[in-house]
Amino acid sequence: MLKGLDGAKWRATHQASVDAMLVGMNLTRKVKSLGSGFSNRDRWTGRAVLTGLGGFDGVNVDRLVATANADVHFTPHILIASTPDDLPAGTALALVGGAYHEAWHTRYSTRRTLKVSEVEGPLMERWNKADRKFWHSQHGMLMQWSNIIEDIRIERLGCAKFPGAYPKMESLQDLILKMEGEGFEKSMPENLLLTMIGCVFRDLGLGYKTHRQQAALAFYDNVCPEAVAFVEGPLRPLLDKAIGLSESEDMEPIWMAMDIALMLRELAEDNTPKDGDGSDQPSNGDEGQSESKPENGKGQSKSKPENGEGQPQSKPENGEGGEPSKPDDGDDEGDDDDGDEESDDGDDGDEDSDDEDSDDDEGQSDSVVIVVGDDDGQSQSEGGEGGNSAGGQTVLTDEQVRELAAALVEAVANGAKMDVKDVSQALEAAINAAFNDDLKDGEQPWRSPCPESDVVAFAAVRDAKGGIRLRNDVRKEIAALRARLRNKFLAARTPSYTHGVRKGVDLSERRMVDSIIEINMGMEPTRPDYLRDKKNDCSLAVALVIDESGSMSSLRKDTTKGAIAISDALASLGCPVLAVGPRNWHGGDYPETYGSCHRYAPIRIDVFKDWNESMTAALPRFTGITATGGTPLEDGIQYALQELNKRSERHRIVLVLTDGVPDNPQVVRNQIRVSNDARINVVGIGLGYGACDSVGHLFPEHLSVPKIEDLPAKLSAYLEGVVFPSRAKKIEGVAKSFKAA
Repeated sequence: MLKGLDGAKWRATHQASVDAMLVGMNLTRKVKSLGSGFSNRDRWTGRAVLTGLGGFDGVNVDRLVATANADVHFTPHILIASTPDDLPAGTALALVGGAYHEAWHTRYSTRRTLKVSEVEGPLMERWNKADRKFWHSQHGMLMQWSNIIEDIRIERLGCAKFPGAYPKMESLQDLILKMEGEGFEKSMPENLLLTMIGCVFRDLGLGYKTHRQQAALAFYDNVCPEAVAFVEGPLRPLLDKAIGLSESEDMEPIWMAMDIALMLRELAEDNTPKDGDGSDQPSNGDEGQSESKPENGKGQSKSKPENGEGQPQSKPENGEGGEPSKPDDGDDEGDDDDGDEESDDGDDGDEDSDDEDSDDDEGQSDSVVIVVGDDDGQSQSEGGEGGNSAGGQTVLTDEQVRELAAALVEAVANGAKMDVKDVSQALEAAINAAFNDDLKDGEQPWRSPCPESDVVAFAAVRDAKGGIRLRNDVRKEIAALRARLRNKFLAARTPSYTHGVRKGVDLSERRMVDSIIEINMGMEPTRPDYLRDKKNDCSLAVALVIDESGSMSSLRKDTTKGAIAISDALASLGCPVLAVGPRNWHGGDYPETYGSCHRYAPIRIDVFKDWNESMTAALPRFTGITATGGTPLEDGIQYALQELNKRSERHRIVLVLTDGVPDNPQVVRNQIRVSNDARINVVGIGLGYGACDSVGHLFPEHLSVPKIEDLPAKLSAYLEGVVFPSRAKKIEGVAKSFKAA
């Protein structure tokens, strides 16, 4: 059944991954693999400041900071979604990158107690440049920009300090791009320009250079070249600053997000920068402009510059996808200049542009050529070898920069968001895809919030001598079932030989006299040897799953007898038998939210008989079969399938003693179909008259056993049909299920 990596073993590595990234900090974070989401719960004081801006009145900075510094009422921890047991290798590597990413948040993001003095200055400098209505309308976008910039910062810092993490982070970025790409294939984002700007800024900022990343950059340039030009133009200084943020500049992503909002507003109103605005706005002509007018921010074809002499904007070290460069750790914390030193970057091409256009139309504004390509300046053709980054040239005029900025400001004011996936969203989508792989209608995947919180243990013994009495009660059934199958198993296992063949494994004793006579007569022996006959492999392993739900209370005694009869008879025939029972269990450590899991509480698997364990040792445990609580039957089936997957027998069968009403029948349907693909039979055995219809409805292969006395004939006939098909007699119900299949 398993095709990928062992998810359980991979889940066990998350704690070590996080610990490795926190080395030297005298700090640990407990990692939980639960549910379907990803989070890092901690005292994020910086993010709390940004969150508080949604209701900030522009006056009470003291209260804003005090609220951000408030103590948390939970134990900080990192939550990583529980993975399937069959985990794709690419997703597994990305999960390690995700663990690194969350650990770097703990290492580099703002958790310290903030001072009013360090917040008030940079906050009010920006806040006073716009009214309260503007900032409140921008709040959601500020959160998105701050997240993007912070992710760039921590991953650049993390990869610089831990170079060995770089390949895992590439896998993580590839996974994010894959999830985004699949979404774009289904439908393009409602606001294409805004989303593409976010994607380009993030990808150039992170600086990973994989084939998928290069293809993504080419895709952005193809569907929305204005977005690429806008990032390489007006946003380039801020992108450069994000790439170089140091450990001490942990509040800068917030101030830079506000700078972007102010920059867009000013560009939309007037394309001429104003002195002392503190917004990191580039000087005139740096915006990078296009000759074709955009339509509401939608992507359009690239226009080629007339003279071809424009120079590319200056780029950060490896900014186009190279390995993240090591930031300057000497930057001062809380610097209010906000990148003014970087605002003059990218002016190299202005003089050429002015010289060429000086004699043209006096009313025509300057333009700058934006080249998006490899670091060597060579553009890549679309669909080039290796999926290289966008390779066309896009020119934006100052007027078009103004129009694009106005479109962005209007979109944000109307509640538009960037459809840009972050780490948690991409990983959650990938894990969900792994669980839902090849899911059919009417099916649900088996997905526990935390398999490690479930308990698998030997069942308690209620009555040590009671097992003997119960076995005596079904002695006839055991004998009947054993007798029906014994001769066939013995015959199949007993070696047989064909004597009198020309070439075999050895001389045949039965033909020895005839062979000697032929030799004495001067003849070559015609049939002196024997061969061992080939027989079908009749090895059989059976996992018995016993329904222990409250609805089985009236059938508990018959269920116990049936379980003993099946286990005893098959074990006496030399077949490995596992007997388990799933039930609800009130324990474990679960998160507040669970996501798309099939249950939300731990379960217990009672083991009544282990593989190859003698019935003498296991018999007392069968008295511990209970009938209480819900019906987590799918969890018992899952455990049986996992155990059978380890077995090498030719025939592997799951027998389910039940009334046919599990908590999640959709999960059971999926398990039956998947197990059939793995050549494992899942058979429902309905005990009692009322269970026959419900079991037959859920299990395509099923046995209806109104009375325990009917079990030997029904079960032996089914096993004959599976293990000895040439001699089998199809029974009613099973024959119909085969036809239906």
